[in-house]
Amino acid sequence: MTPSRDPHWGRVGLNNLGNTCFMNSALQCLSHSAPLTRHFLTNRYKSDLNSTNPLGTGGKLAQAYDAAIKELWFGGGRGADDDDRNRNMYGGCSVSPT
Repeated sequence: MTPSRDPHWGRVGLNNLGNTCFMNSALQCLSHSAPLTRHFLTNRYKSDLNSTNPLGTGGKLAQAYDAAIKELWFGGGRGADDDDRNRNMYGGCSVSPT
């Protein structure tokens, strides 16, 4: 699978679950890093997994990122709709100043 020339592919927002807006924005930024996204969408990342490293996650983090990227680019998920975007724009991410 590779990204289509369709300008709408990959333009899916993520719904915020509580205070996940910062994580969501980071994931969306990573999703639009063309070399990284291409590496995952073409499954080339699998040859880089080190599932035997006792200090690592056994490839689970990369596999979860792969699933998220593929859902963003190709998935049938609903993503964030206009109501979600408006709510998130006006206080959906509630972070207390420190």
